[in-house]
Amino acid sequence: MHRLLIVLTLTAASAALPLTAARAQNADNGKTVFRQVCGICHTVVAGKNMVGPSLFGVAGRKSGSLPDFHYSDAMKNANRGGRGNSDRSISGKSA
Repeated sequence: MHRLLIVLTLTAASAALPLTAARAQNADNGKTVFRQVCGICHTVVAGKNMVGPSLFGVAGRKSGSLPDFHYSDAMKNANRGGRGNSDRSISGKSA
């Protein structure tokens, strides 16, 4: 049941991303959008994890690689084929 709740929450948050991207045209709006959409599960404080891992230093970091966070097998294996958190992939997640 707990896993289902997490999946439903992530699905709902992901569905809201296309609607909020247009509002994030400057830093202040970006902070607001982050708090409303991403900040539900993530923080940008180093070493502080929530439901999702800290996004501090995410650019260039391999997916599923923080040692103090329990990732799904899918996230642990997301780096196969050279995938990771490049500027381009992060931009796609936030736009």
